[in-house]
Amino acid sequence: MNLSRRDFLKGLSMLTLANAVNCGNSSVDPIEIPEDIHLEHVPFVTTIPSVDYGLYQNQFRMAFVIITDDRSQVTDKKIQYVSNLSDNFGDHFSKATWGLATVDTSFDLINLESLLVSSNRKLDRDAAIKKFLETNSDDYDFITFFPFSQMALENSSAEFPYGVYPSQYFSIIKNQIDGIGRTIKGEPTFSKKLVGVSVLPTLMSSEDYQLGSSNLVTSGILHETGHRWGIYVGSDFNRATEGLELKQQGIHFYRGLHSPYSATTPMGSNHWVTNGDGTYHRVNEQEPQSYHPIQLYCMGLLNEQNNFGGLLNRKFPIYDCGGIYDPEGNIVVPFNKQSASLHSEVSIADVIKAEGPRTWVENP
Repeated sequence: MNLSRRDFLKGLSMLTLANAVNCGNSSVDPIEIPEDIHLEHVPFVTTIPSVDYGLYQNQFRMAFVIITDDRSQVTDKKIQYVSNLSDNFGDHFSKATWGLATVDTSFDLINLESLLVSSNRKLDRDAAIKKFLETNSDDYDFITFFPFSQMALENSSAEFPYGVYPSQYFSIIKNQIDGIGRTIKGEPTFSKKLVGVSVLPTLMSSEDYQLGSSNLVTSGILHETGHRWGIYVGSDFNRATEGLELKQQGIHFYRGLHSPYSATTPMGSNHWVTNGDGTYHRVNEQEPQSYHPIQLYCMGLLNEQNNFGGLLNRKFPIYDCGGIYDPEGNIVVPFNKQSASLHSEVSIADVIKAEGPRTWVENP
């Protein structure tokens, strides 16, 4: 059964998140959701209360910052590109969270020559944050850094014409939410508000990379930002018969966890379609991505009070598509994107049973 975004939340326009930090409520009678629904894209709620702190936070602020040790190499085209990302990311984030959360963004460009360190010019995270806070308020939940270094260009080769850049990553600053598989971590001395930073160095390596790739880059930012909440629950997929085998490589959804949209989700779960013979193949349309419902639970946007008529108990298939790694991170069973088989099912309720309910740690 296909269910459109509008149909999915028909009659639920008054459904809201908690008006208080650590509790939630809904005055709307729950609707019944058929077991076999396929979310065509995502539901969208247009009115939500502002919760900017605590267990059910759904209002965020993010700064987009270009970092450079050579201002002349950061062209107007690159500046405009990142500025456009900043302008548009709020809309993508809202859609990715079904309209249950928003993020306000701002853009800055600062010279951090002394903060690009070591031979590969890796970012000095803490020094960069402190430098940013010298001229900006400590009112941001996230900072997304785009480092650019002339040295990387000078280290170019035939194989890497734009230089060798470190991989993009998310770095946790603090975490006060228990029950999502994340270690509790207190706030640093340099910031009371910031929870994490993303570092995306490859974006600055080539203007060609930017052409026609805004959805790809936006998905990358959704991915790194999503690491603030997941995916840390369960264990890596290893064809076991018990337990929550939701992950691969420790921090991403297993590719075989079914995406209920017609595309992959930011944290890695794929969309699977039947071959008609008991096996399934992957179909991932290229579109702005939406977070998996399990991720939305980890974010606090789906919870026991805001259950969307039973979504916490809905079972999501997990397909065995290979992609099994050894403890050293080497793949021992290759991915099979054309012929996966049903392995198990998992629900948000299963996650809650295994990890315990989400709770807020006021003073970690």
